[in-house]
Amino acid sequence: MSGVHQNIIRFKVSFDAGSEPVYNRVRRGGDWDKLLNSCEFIADWKQKNSSTMILTANFVVQAGNYKDMVDYVELCDRLGFDEINFQAINDWGTFKDFKSQAVWQSSHPEHGEFLKQLHHPSLNNSKVNLTNLKDIKYATQ
Repeated sequence: MSGVHQNIIRFKVSFDAGSEPVYNRVRRGGDWDKLLNSCEFIADWKQKNSSTMILTANFVVQAGNYKDMVDYVELCDRLGFDEINFQAINDWGTFKDFKSQAVWQSSHPEHGEFLKQLHHPSLNNSKVNLTNLKDIKYATQ
């Protein structure tokens, strides 16, 4: 497979947390240490091989992890990710009460706390893309 490595243009990882306790809660069955070691490996590989591959980190925002957004940016920046994406969770029937997870909705009891995270200066990092949360941020400035 070594012949295809230089053809990889983007590597995406979704881990939805900036700390081990939150990761263990939202990514049940995952292995935090293995995740970090794998991210470090791919970032090191990219640097050693002068690869132009883009490393992208994804975070699906929900009630169980939004307080980790700032830590996530700092972690991904330290790990060497090129892009750090946030997006609101979609209702795919995963939760019995989706509204309880939709912390970005103004009716959610933790919406004010979510807005504090969304407006934290760390999320102004040039690597951060707020995707479907961008409009909420700009509407609540």
